[in-house]
Amino acid sequence: MADEAALFEQLNRISATDQAAAKHFGIGIGTIVGAFVFVYWGQRLWDRVSGRKGGIVRAVSYVARPLRRIASGVPVGGFLILPGRILLALVYLALNIALTFTNVDWSQRTFFGKRLGWMALCNMCLAVFLGLKNTPLSPLAGCSYEGLNVLHRCCGYTTILYVILHAIVIVTGLVHEGQLYLMRMSQQYAGAVAGLSMLIILASTASIIRRRQYELFITMHVVLVAVILATAGFHTFNPPYISPKTLLITTLAAGFWAIDRLQRVIRWTYYAAGNHCTLTPLPEEATRVEMHRAVKAAPGSHIFLWIPGVKVLQIHPFTLNKPTEFVIAARDGFTKALYEKACSKPGIRLKASVDGPYGSAPKVRAYDKLVLLAGGSGATFTLALALDWSRHLRLRRHGSTLIFVWTVKTRAYLQWFEAELTELANNPAIDLRVHITGKNTSRYASPSLTPGWSYPPSPPMELSVIPDSSAAEKGTKMPNVKEMECSQYSRSASTVWPRIHYNRPNVEDVVEGALAGLAVTKRVLIAACGPGGLLTDARIAAAARMRAELPSVHLHLEEFEW
Repeated sequence: MADEAALFEQLNRISATDQAAAKHFGIGIGTIVGAFVFVYWGQRLWDRVSGRKGGIVRAVSYVARPLRRIASGVPVGGFLILPGRILLALVYLALNIALTFTNVDWSQRTFFGKRLGWMALCNMCLAVFLGLKNTPLSPLAGCSYEGLNVLHRCCGYTTILYVILHAIVIVTGLVHEGQLYLMRMSQQYAGAVAGLSMLIILASTASIIRRRQYELFITMHVVLVAVILATAGFHTFNPPYISPKTLLITTLAAGFWAIDRLQRVIRWTYYAAGNHCTLTPLPEEATRVEMHRAVKAAPGSHIFLWIPGVKVLQIHPFTLNKPTEFVIAARDGFTKALYEKACSKPGIRLKASVDGPYGSAPKVRAYDKLVLLAGGSGATFTLALALDWSRHLRLRRHGSTLIFVWTVKTRAYLQWFEAELTELANNPAIDLRVHITGKNTSRYASPSLTPGWSYPPSPPMELSVIPDSSAAEKGTKMPNVKEMECSQYSRSASTVWPRIHYNRPNVEDVVEGALAGLAVTKRVLIAACGPGGLLTDARIAAAARMRAELPSVHLHLEEFEW
């Protein structure tokens, strides 16, 4: 009895130090989040006063802008180094290492294994929090879920590493102590299921699955996260050997996840009532999706689209170029099936619903100059910003101007946004530029576009028009999208705007020209959406011009890991 009492006393003491480590982990992460919130709101405050003249403002600019330039990226030997992310990673790594090895009872291996288990739980909870679609960090720190995705993945990898180390140390410790029979307990089986589920998720993050089999990746994530939360909770609830307070961590993580899923289901149900979409095929294997009900969303937002008539169990994210419209490039899976459905019956109506909106696009009306860069289907984002800016510009006197650059492979892409481009071209404050790279110069060709049917380079044939949905419903014979001729696209190109360039844009020159002649008190926004090469060039060009003697340059990159 005395030995058992001594053992429980030792377990309680070890549990107290493990709980202290978990508490300090929470404090550390809370401090990091607080720093992000402080910097975000400090920058917003600075944005309000940076355009004013004065010695104090100019002095602060000499300090703040070089720091922002460094944080935006430092090109080194063909690579772009992001010091901000590196610093954050180092702080996170240091916090984990310090708490893993501080105040550990080394008298038994299993005691260290318990500490590893506690650290795995803490990091698992953080990974779930960073993976929320409806993250509270969006209003607090201006970080939408896609911006937090890299942190979510980093925490996920750390959690899996801790789980593997936890299993190894516990099993070897039990073997050393002759207590391997304890692994036959039901709680240990639950822990094995949780660990195996994490390894399956790890395998699914491989690029060949995450990018090429997005549907499979998302399905595995949703199902296995639910399994992990349930089994991890059961695994850690084993008093008096494991403190019941571990259940608080798993319950907190499960609460985050459940509330997020509930919010999404409620929105999805709301938008499903009386809603449908109309599909229209576009050249270069794209589909225009027009929703019956508009989504109240800020320009540049994206939503998750559900069309059971295409894939009943799949929901996918797409950027809204209008409150009721998407333009979706076909790749594989859902987008390919969507395009084939549109081609089979142009103008078809299908039941649909959405979840959203999501995203944290910049407030374009707050800037004196805008430079919007897009490649391929990335124009859905930049067009939404440009149209919002253009329409509100007409309501008031304002001296701001906008440069819109869109890079595509062929002239056929111009049909995607003919009405929108016409509207922008009619605004004298907008410099509209389209760069057509051709099939052999695809540096900026969006990876989301699959090569489709070829179109002739010249417009020798008469205009062909896609019929509307009413004709489709009456059974009128409609031309297949393959039969559309390039004349309609080239006609749009020649009558909408004069500035079509048959080369790749030089982002450095575009940004340099945009800043030329601007006063140092002016604010410039550079926003880009598209393939990785374009985003890297935009980051480098913006960072090089974040200097006190130049106008205040702000950078926004719309990066997706879909």
